[in-house]
Amino acid sequence: SLLTVALLLICGTAFSQIDNNFLRLVLRNGTFIATIAALIAFGIRYQKAALINIGICYTVFEIIARYFDVFFSMMDRSLFFCLGGLVLVIAGSIAEKKRRKLFNSFT
Repeated sequence: SLLTVALLLICGTAFSQIDNNFLRLVLRNGTFIATIAALIAFGIRYQKAALINIGICYTVFEIIARYFDVFFSMMDRSLFFCLGGLVLVIAGSIAEKKRRKLFNSFT
């Protein structure tokens, strides 16, 4: 239930006490992704469109955040934004098609 999601978020906060930076980042991001997956799974199981939309919204935020974390310092700025825009348009299109298909199966 939503208690599971709350527990996952609390675990993510508890990871701030870990000294190893790499391990802390892996655990926090893993918990965040598990929380997103739980939101979407609960939305599908109980046929709640709001939970699925929230999960998809946070998925987009996670993709954008990881994209900026990893690639911003590696690429030329113009190439970075061109490729980033293309990736986000394609990912958004695929996510929207899947979301509509899923919502149509609810009715």
